Amino acid sequence: ETHRGLFRKIRAADFTFHDVYWKNVSLAAKQLITNLLTVDPEDRFNALEALDSEWLEIREENLSVRDLSGSISELKSFKAKTKLKSAVTAVMFTMGNKFKVD
Repeated sequence: ETHRGLFRKIRAADFTFHDVYWKNVSLAAKQLITNLLTVDPEDRFNALEALDSEWLEIREENLSVRDLSGSISELKSFKAKTKLKSAVTAVMFTMGNKFKVD
């Protein structure tokens, strides 16, 4: 996917919760994220609405039964990819941007 296409999707709040990554995430958490990523500022949650969300009211014992180990490994993988991309960008910058990576 191109950067332009990705930014278009971001501006349009065009996202999905793919089961591969989100199957163990509660509906309340997904609803909070959706409300925070709403494009129209009039409809988007503000800080007080976010703090008052159902997800933040869930009791600790209910949260501890969810297995998020798959999510943790995905985050580690994402972090590693981000570090690599940052290193490549730094090298490109120091080389006078002779190489272009999308």
